[in-house]
Amino acid sequence: MHNDMTGQKFNMLTIIEDNGGGVVKVRCDCGTIKTCNRSNIVSGKVKSCGCIRRGRKRTDILKSHVGERFGKLVVIEELHGGRVKAQCDCGNIKIVNKAHLLLGNITSCGCNATAEHLCKITEANRVDGTNLLLIKDSKPSKRNTSGVRGVTWRAKKGKWEATICAQGKNYYLGLYDDLEKAKAARKAAEEKYYKPLLDKWSDKEE
Repeated sequence: MHNDMTGQKFNMLTIIEDNGGGVVKVRCDCGTIKTCNRSNIVSGKVKSCGCIRRGRKRTDILKSHVGERFGKLVVIEELHGGRVKAQCDCGNIKIVNKAHLLLGNITSCGCNATAEHLCKITEANRVDGTNLLLIKDSKPSKRNTSGVRGVTWRAKKGKWEATICAQGKNYYLGLYDDLEKAKAARKAAEEKYYKPLLDKWSDKEE
């Protein structure tokens, strides 16, 4: 008769599925789930999923690491199933596998890879210190009431102000009573400062 050992724990391994046949599914204290030979687990020949051999002692995995830092992550709560809740320096909170955290396989919420990816995109579209993607995006912010980027209503002066930013510099284009004149000033500035950069970008892509 088959002796179901589901729920029993041996060293760092808890049997979560025992259907007979000498093979069981187990969950390690580090959170890893794997299939093992039941006799090896019961006898103590196999004590973990292998995380101990990969450089961490059992006591490291079982003890609380709340408040400890691992790369950009700080553990803020210990969870069941070998997981922890950690806060990244960027502010994001992420639930991660504890063993992977201890072994250094996880060092952030993923913002490192995201930032690197965005950096590559930005660099690929940069000409003379200017991100051309920002130039091509002519959509004004939600707070803008003129409908044109770089043209803003200055209530204290009762006029429309036109400005433009190119190659890291802000250029003041003047104050206007008439909105259309402010828009025209902005358009002329785009032709002067943006068009040469966009033309150079087109040559770069070719």
